[in-house]
Amino acid sequence: MNDGFDSEVEVIGAGPQNITYRILTGGAKGMVLTAAYAEIAEIIQATEQTETHPFTVGERFTAEQFVQDGTHRWKSVRVTYEIIKATTATIQLKPVDGSGKTITRKPKKSYNGRWCFTLDDNYHNTFYKAESTTAEKIIKDGEENAEKTG
Repeated sequence: MNDGFDSEVEVIGAGPQNITYRILTGGAKGMVLTAAYAEIAEIIQATEQTETHPFTVGERFTAEQFVQDGTHRWKSVRVTYEIIKATTATIQLKPVDGSGKTITRKPKKSYNGRWCFTLDDNYHNTFYKAESTTAEKIIKDGEENAEKTG
C-alpha cells in the first residue's frame, strides 16, 4: 500500500473493489485494514497460501446451549461435540451422546491469527486453537526479545 511507509503487508481477503490486508512490519504491525485496488503501488511477491486448520478427528468441545423445557422457559445445557471427520477446509462434529445431527463447520483464522470455529450464534460457543507452528514462533520470538533486553 502506498501509505508513505515501507511496510510489508499480507493480503488476507479480496473482494470485487477492495482488498483486506494485515500489516506485517513496523509500528502498526498486526493491524488489519482495507484499501482499493488502485492504492496498490507495487506487488513484490504473489503467492497463494493454502493453510490447513489444526483441528483433528477425536477432539472434543463442550458448548453451552439453550433449549426450551416445554413451559416456554429456556434452560442452559452443556453438550459435548466430537470431531468425526476433518478435511483441509471443513470439520464435521457430532454430539458425543449420539443424539442430534452431524454439523459441518469451516474453521477460519481470527483477527489474532488463531484458528477458530463457531458452533452456533452464541458467542460462548466459539472455539480457538493455536497452530503449533504459531505457538513455536511466539516462544521463539519471546526468547529472541529476552536475549536482546537481557
